[in-house]
Amino acid sequence: MKRLLCLLAAFAFISGASAQNASQDVKELLRQDPTRAANLHHTYEVPEIVDTPAPEGYVPFYISHYGRHGSRYHTSESKITEISVYLDTLLAEGLLTDEGKAVYNTLSIVKEEHEDLGGILTQKGSLDHQGISQRMFERFNPVFNQQDRKDVLCISTDVQRCIQSMANFSMQLKGNSPGLNISLYTGPRFKKYLVADVPFQKTNVRRANVRDSILRSSLNTERIMKAWFTNQNEAVRHFGKNDPAKFIYKVFQAGIIAQNLDIENPYIYKYFTEDEIYAMWRTDNAEKYGIMCASIENERISDEIGRTILKHIVSKADEALASGSTKAADLRFGHDSGLLPLISFIQIEGQDKIMHMADAEANGWYGFVAMPMASNLQLVFYRKTAEATDACSCDNDILVKILFNEKETTIPALTTFCGPYYKWSELREYLIKLLNE
Repeated sequence: MKRLLCLLAAFAFISGASAQNASQDVKELLRQDPTRAANLHHTYEVPEIVDTPAPEGYVPFYISHYGRHGSRYHTSESKITEISVYLDTLLAEGLLTDEGKAVYNTLSIVKEEHEDLGGILTQKGSLDHQGISQRMFERFNPVFNQQDRKDVLCISTDVQRCIQSMANFSMQLKGNSPGLNISLYTGPRFKKYLVADVPFQKTNVRRANVRDSILRSSLNTERIMKAWFTNQNEAVRHFGKNDPAKFIYKVFQAGIIAQNLDIENPYIYKYFTEDEIYAMWRTDNAEKYGIMCASIENERISDEIGRTILKHIVSKADEALASGSTKAADLRFGHDSGLLPLISFIQIEGQDKIMHMADAEANGWYGFVAMPMASNLQLVFYRKTAEATDACSCDNDILVKILFNEKETTIPALTTFCGPYYKWSELREYLIKLLNE
């Protein structure tokens, strides 16, 4: 009977995951929420929390985590000022229509809010990490209430938004469990573990050419040019090196960050049709996949970033599982440029294909799902107590569940032991094989 229950749990997990991950039409997803077109700048969507019960007698005792920083300002004020210079001239020359002036005013609000705050975490970003921390504590409470495991190690890159994210996460955790010994570290040394520096430059031109080709073939600029400019030919003269498609794309990219800010959202999307939003999402989606995942265009250079982080995860897990360890959790805080290569390298569900960047959409890779602000990977380790008698228990008493953005997930190339749970011995063997390839 216990074995049957385990099989039923596995079937329920697989069925639920299949339904949850069934490819949805991206146009419908964008129609439901146009802000998803921001992709990697999209705010974190808190998921419905579903936990497949662990085998009887198993309790969580250690968590290994990597979290992207939460909602932030544009990494540089130049993301807005670059395009604002052209808009200032267009306004002065009387080339903006009423709608063009409305676009100008919208970006002016975003620009003003960015003054001296480029790259900084917003309050929304602080709340992102406080919330993730709170849900981790509530879901895996036994981890943070052990008598013999009180130590929590937190490390971040030396970038302010990551340090702020680490502080918010750890303060929330400390408030819930004052007895924890939480250590916080940051600096260039830790950045090496969290987002290794690799030479992307040699593939930049190739990716840019693909991106521009997708943009020009997807975006019909005719309606926008008529709606925004009193004299289209004269306006183009003030676009600098940008053609109409690139100029419009840069306006869109400058404005989409507004959803992350601590102000009433100046809604850039109202100036675009559904087809135009989709066209610019499609362009950005291909570009982000091409840069950060195991794309053919980047020659899988990003794998080296994932490899470096994975080495740290495995070595810290080995230390935590060693006899006498007092470690409850290893918490890492970094960037999309670290986490995306990591999950791509590990090949979790939805990140297990190697393809051309232009094929990302057709294969169900959507940036707003794959890496919104505050994205996170959690490996939750379980061990059996003396009462563990379930038929799903194993000789190796360590099981691991993988969560991506707080949802149970798996690695398609590796069969789970029970439901979403892996034997650590088998998962570790798989990870070591990746590291050695």
